[in-house]
Amino acid sequence: MYFVHDVPGRLRVKIQYLKNNPYRLEAIRKQLGIPGVYKIKTNVLTGSIVMSYDPMTVSSKSLLSIFKANGYDVPEKSPRRTAQNKD
Repeated sequence: MYFVHDVPGRLRVKIQYLKNNPYRLEAIRKQLGIPGVYKIKTNVLTGSIVMSYDPMTVSSKSLLSIFKANGYDVPEKSPRRTAQNKD
């Protein structure tokens, strides 16, 4: 799993394990439906989840803890591409 981006009110993650797996994607989507989260958009082809939330009610850390509780390892920050590590 890795971050695509994280700004107050919007968090996007990609989880390779959820790619082409609509049942697991829907299960984690349901668990993210907590107070303060007002929109969850998923893409089964990419394994991407975008959450729009009220940062005064819920934090990105609390959303990421839901992923961790379900066995998805979450890095602290997204990997950055530099001139030295381009693939």
